[in-house]
Amino acid sequence: MNRGMSKGNIRSVKIARCILFGVLLVFLLSAGSLWASSEHESAAKGWEPTDTYRIVNFVVLAGALIIVIRKWVAPSFQGRIKGIEDELTELEARKLEAEKQLAQYNERL
Repeated sequence: MNRGMSKGNIRSVKIARCILFGVLLVFLLSAGSLWASSEHESAAKGWEPTDTYRIVNFVVLAGALIIVIRKWVAPSFQGRIKGIEDELTELEARKLEAEKQLAQYNERL
């Protein structure tokens, strides 16, 4: 499964997965506590200035998280792409050898 990936790339993938799992866990836990602490009013209050600040805060934090995770995950994808390219060239060489053997067998027949 990990052919063509170096130990550093595998490690960076594991770190990125751990970070992603941690962020997801924190999000789920904080969403539950926010829901539990809400007042559950039936009437909608409308748009408040704090709502704008919350959205801007979320966008900034999500953007920063994407930038940080991209720095760790991108090299692992590059390593995987390199491994797939190497495997394809190896398979192409094996295919050419098989075609040569097929041509030899056809000559014998």
